[in-house]
Amino acid sequence: FEVLNDRGLELSVSDLLKNYIFRIASDKVAEAQQHWTSMTSRLEASGVEEKNLKTFIRHVWASTHGLTREKNLYEAIRKIVTGMQRAVDFAAELNEQACIYAALDNPNDEFWKQYGAPVREAVDTLQLLKAVQIRPLVLAVLRRFDISETRRALPMLVCWTVRFTITGKLGSGPLESGYADRAKDVSAGEIKTAKHLFDASKGFLTGDGDFEAAFATARISAHYLGRFYLRVLEKQYVSIDSAELIVNPSEEVVTLEHIMPQTREPHWINVNSEEHQAGMKRLGNLALLDKDLNEKGGNQPFAQKRITYLSSRIALTREIAKHQTWGATEIDQR
Repeated sequence: FEVLNDRGLELSVSDLLKNYIFRIASDKVAEAQQHWTSMTSRLEASGVEEKNLKTFIRHVWASTHGLTREKNLYEAIRKIVTGMQRAVDFAAELNEQACIYAALDNPNDEFWKQYGAPVREAVDTLQLLKAVQIRPLVLAVLRRFDISETRRALPMLVCWTVRFTITGKLGSGPLESGYADRAKDVSAGEIKTAKHLFDASKGFLTGDGDFEAAFATARISAHYLGRFYLRVLEKQYVSIDSAELIVNPSEEVVTLEHIMPQTREPHWINVNSEEHQAGMKRLGNLALLDKDLNEKGGNQPFAQKRITYLSSRIALTREIAKHQTWGATEIDQR
């Protein structure tokens, strides 16, 4: 593998690492192979494709060694994983972490039973939000925090992810670096509680002022995000704890409604195109609505839509009907 790679045949990082680990495992190669096979089987069963195996390995490595770019991963591992026993131990670590990594894609996995509902909900939300950059930190928390601190930490990481999503900082290098640096500290035992983790992360987190300003004018293109934000806001707004009163998360039952519709014709031509373009995807212009009611409303005039909203059981949606007209001013107010 290494000769082929040196001669210009591009090989995946995972192929190179597998070859390296098996080679230096020497007399214990069978043990290393067993761990590697078990690891890949667990990941494949959870839906992780071969091409994403390198991402898993990079996340596991970053959770203990800090941020490592993909192009540097192979050499970074070669420098530290030296000798027969260390190769076997690293293969065993990957195998162990594969079980947890797979569970991150399944909030109903038995692994979460010991943590309870708050952690299950946090895992489900992180998956919904496609929070991949944060996984090294999640792995470190699950490895080193006790159950009570994990119950505090994971919902906190959901809050961080929402703030980064709203402010548009998800793709920034400092964010990924911040997550990886904190993961390294957690793995080293330097951070042992959720409170300590928060205090150590203030340097790259989004502050209240920045978040509130971004949230007030947030534009939501992805429907799954709009539905999630509105479900959480609804729960907070009505202060409910009864599970049967929580908004159904299924898009087949409750859909995302654009109050000012996506199409101006024929009933919204009084709204100029600039105002329509600026306001249509604003979070303030979105509402949750029963699928059947939504299909009836369509792009009807607001006077007709008000009647539909009044019949909704979702409190924030009913509130819209208090307005007599709908435009930029009402979107800002909402």
